[in-house]
Amino acid sequence: MKARDFEATLKHSPFRRFTIHMDGRAVDVDHPEQVLLTPDKATVVVALPDAGIQILDMDLISSLSNKGRTPNSTKAAH
Repeated sequence: MKARDFEATLKHSPFRRFTIHMDGRAVDVDHPEQVLLTPDKATVVVALPDAGIQILDMDLISSLSNKGRTPNSTKAAH
């Protein structure tokens, strides 16, 4: 995965939830503040809902996929 493609997905406005895919693993990103990209853009750190973290090598990320609607998107009820 190229860092610029990862950053484009992370910084998309409005943010869209996505999944990071690696060999046999997948990590969900539900909010952009869950992710830290190191200054050299070689490592991605993802905060997990259970207070753990995943440390990922950018070169080992095979793809990203959208998860659908943003967490704050709702339809107005009338």
